[in-house]
Amino acid sequence: MQGNIKKIRRHTSHYKNTLFTSMLVLVPVLIVSVVNFFILYTINMKNIQNDLRMESERALEVLNTQLNSMSKIVSMKRMDRTFSTEAQTKLGTVYYPIVQQLRKDAMWTPFFSDIGYYNVQSERVYRMNSASSSEEYFGTKKNKTVYYENNKLEMQPWDEQSLREEGNHTRAIRIRNAEQNSDGILFAVPLELRKDAPPLSYMLFTISDDMLFNIINADESTICVLQYLGIPVYSSDPEICKLFYFGEGMPDIFFSSDTLTFSKYGLQVSWKISREFQMQKLIPTIILEAAVTFLVMVIGLLLLLYISRKNYEPVQNLLRKLPPYSDSEPLTDEFKYINFVLDDLTYSKRFYEESIQELRREKFLFYILDNQVEPGKMLYRQCLHEGIRVDRKYFACILMEDSEKNYNLFEWLMSEEKNNEKKADMYSLYIMENKYLFLLASDMPMSEFELYLSSLAGDNPELVKVSNVIEGIRYVRKAYTSVCWPEQKTETEEIVSQYPLIELQLLEEAVETNNIDKVEFALRMIKNDMSGFNEALRKKVLEKVYGLISSDKDGNISGDTDYKLFSYEEGEYIQILDKWLERFTNVNSKIIPVKKTLPRNLHTIMHYIEENYTNPEFSIKYMAAVFGTSPSNLSHQFKKLTGETLSRFIDELRISKAEELLNAGEKIHVIAQELGYSTTPVFTETYKRIRGITPSMYRNSYQRKMNEEE
Repeated sequence: MQGNIKKIRRHTSHYKNTLFTSMLVLVPVLIVSVVNFFILYTINMKNIQNDLRMESERALEVLNTQLNSMSKIVSMKRMDRTFSTEAQTKLGTVYYPIVQQLRKDAMWTPFFSDIGYYNVQSERVYRMNSASSSEEYFGTKKNKTVYYENNKLEMQPWDEQSLREEGNHTRAIRIRNAEQNSDGILFAVPLELRKDAPPLSYMLFTISDDMLFNIINADESTICVLQYLGIPVYSSDPEICKLFYFGEGMPDIFFSSDTLTFSKYGLQVSWKISREFQMQKLIPTIILEAAVTFLVMVIGLLLLLYISRKNYEPVQNLLRKLPPYSDSEPLTDEFKYINFVLDDLTYSKRFYEESIQELRREKFLFYILDNQVEPGKMLYRQCLHEGIRVDRKYFACILMEDSEKNYNLFEWLMSEEKNNEKKADMYSLYIMENKYLFLLASDMPMSEFELYLSSLAGDNPELVKVSNVIEGIRYVRKAYTSVCWPEQKTETEEIVSQYPLIELQLLEEAVETNNIDKVEFALRMIKNDMSGFNEALRKKVLEKVYGLISSDKDGNISGDTDYKLFSYEEGEYIQILDKWLERFTNVNSKIIPVKKTLPRNLHTIMHYIEENYTNPEFSIKYMAAVFGTSPSNLSHQFKKLTGETLSRFIDELRISKAEELLNAGEKIHVIAQELGYSTTPVFTETYKRIRGITPSMYRNSYQRKMNEEE
């Protein structure tokens, strides 16, 4: 019945981890490259901003200085009557004085490409070497009334009209042909001021774009705009200058958050940094640094791979020594596999130690029940050393025929066995199937102990049998026999009160689980009780014993030379039992073949249950034999690991599968057969005990629910 557990091949993840590490090295390179980019970009932006701030402050200082000189010239000309409207009536006498004065002014103001005087009333414009009408000077030449030819200035009509409007403020006008082929700015500063009327005359100062370009150093990475009293008059971009000439305002790009603006003395310089230029300038540096970083990472990776390969060699050697493990899904990470195996080995060791301790304690329980333990003797001291309180005053036995039908009491008794603050010491002994024997020891008064035992008896004395209270460890056998020897009918229909049913069940379970100590105990108990049997019962018991310990399950012992059918003497039977006992306990004897057990770990146990729980022969007893332990120890370890009893887990697994089949419309008797139940009523009773309703009631409830959802 043992399920075939497939052995899987271990897969190494070293190659996968190495590849993952190699891929992972690209991440730092990208991170470093991105970080370097932002660092370089930020540093360059700050440097550019600082440079622009310093450049703007310098340029604004220069412009302010020149504009101050412009104001000084205007102040001096206001005190010179030559530059007055009244003097314009004498054109021949004022020309030379005005021109000479303008030439002198131009000598110490090289910043301006031209200085002129414009009289609105006479419509004359005087320059350093010529005089012309305002129409000719401002680009419209009708009549030549000047002594020398001059370059024509171009100005928009609305700008020229602004000179004839009220206001004593300086006009900054965008013009063409300020100097040869260079455009520029014309500053018209009112000279003869009038209240609530346009000025009578202006001093004209022309600045070329070439001069402004030299003052405001804007390279190809930046674009600047100069404003005077809020009016844009110049830009390092010629296309933007054209927009200003045609009366357009500031471009939209200068209204973004990354525009740098510096203001002083009524002047304002705005800068726009070209991102494309910055990227072109930064990318080569970033690529170079990323390449260097990548090279360093590659060298580090090679060293890491070399060290990893060297460090992995012990792991490979360890993996070669570890056995392949069982699972439906292979373990692909060898380190997880090693941890899994180590945990499994640790658990198996603990499981083994606890199993040995339980078997050793069970062995001493056999001695106690066989009345071999006496105060002061070696066995007495060994029992105390194993934690069995044989020094208690009172003892009693409880026989539980079916732990499943008394599930709550059984769970409580098993938990009390591990409880340090219990009223009485409890020791469990597994007999077979769901049958358990409990030995209780206590120092409480007899009446109180009897009352305590009566509370454990329950409502059904056939399922839970409680012995009388026995005083002293030497008389425990009386308590044992009172619950373990029910009346039994023989072949002659005579009532026999001492049929060794429990001992035979113990022997059967011990043979199946290869428990030598339990076999020896059962045989000794039967041997000790043979004197109380009649000849028919002796023969029946002996045949039953032989059938259990031999391969002949029918009890046919006629071929055994150690057993004489014609001899019915009591001594003959005892001699036969002694020989069987000697042969069974002999380590070289092959009376019972030794079974190969599976590793005792939760992983293998769960896999074994899933593979075999639908088998009709599946049981906790057989499962414990497969794993080389007792059913009680296996159940105890399973609950310790999962918090759930093994029997309840198996029942729940079967019931869950049954509900899937019920939902699919399978018949109840077919489900019972598929899930390994012996009969349909057994399945129905188990289902009702777990779920509280019958399988048919569950199916009807499920169908009603599905109909309501539809």
